Amino acid sequence: MLGKIIKYDFKQLLKELLPMYIIEIGIAILYKVFFEIGKHVEVIKYVSVMILFLYIITLIGLFLYTFIVSIKRFYYNMLKDEGYLTHTLPVKKWQLLLSKVIVPFIFFLFTTIITLLALFIGFYEKGIIKTIFDTITNLSGNFGFEMVFYMLVTFVLGYINYIMISYFGLSLGFTQNSNKIGYSVLFAFVGYTIVQILSSILFVIVIAINPEILNYTNSIEIPEKFFRQIMFLANFINIIVPVAYFFIVNYVLKNKLNLE
Repeated sequence: MLGKIIKYDFKQLLKELLPMYIIEIGIAILYKVFFEIGKHVEVIKYVSVMILFLYIITLIGLFLYTFIVSIKRFYYNMLKDEGYLTHTLPVKKWQLLLSKVIVPFIFFLFTTIITLLALFIGFYEKGIIKTIFDTITNLSGNFGFEMVFYMLVTFVLGYINYIMISYFGLSLGFTQNSNKIGYSVLFAFVGYTIVQILSSILFVIVIAINPEILNYTNSIEIPEKFFRQIMFLANFINIIVPVAYFFIVNYVLKNKLNLE
């Protein structure tokens, strides 16, 4: 049954995000065409600059739009009118919630891929593939493959963390009898603050264990062992907090929810 729920949520998000993916790729192609023509026609060069501005906004905005659409689907499907039908389905609440985590994560990866593809199309030049591989090799050489991997994992887990903070806020907000959205924002802020407090406490512990780390606070060169500790700390928070919020949201959906 979980597979069917994921399939349904996937279709719903795809319906909203696919047009944006097409638009982003279209703008990338348009920019590339006008940029190439602009090399020979002065007027077109200025047009390509305007398209570049739109191109950059779209690249950045797509990640934000993906996040907003994911939260909106949770809101409408679990808390608004659709919720009356959703919560009558013969499935457990944790399965509904898990689908609302898995599918946004999948589309976060899709958005990343589409954005990279759009960047490749818009800024393609002869030899760029070799340049990309050389850059990746240099990064791995300077920071170590393990560190690069840690940073990527932290980036991905951080996204899931913010998804769960939003669900945490919305679900607790909808336990109230009035001003549900206002309370949702308040509880989301509380959830975010808890993460920051926990991060600060754990970071202080790391400093207490390794006080010499303070010598590198203003340096871009951090010893590998300290960097590994910081990344481990960040990933620990980005795992333990979403898991804790998952259980809280699941409990609220089962026992405390007050649908509109």
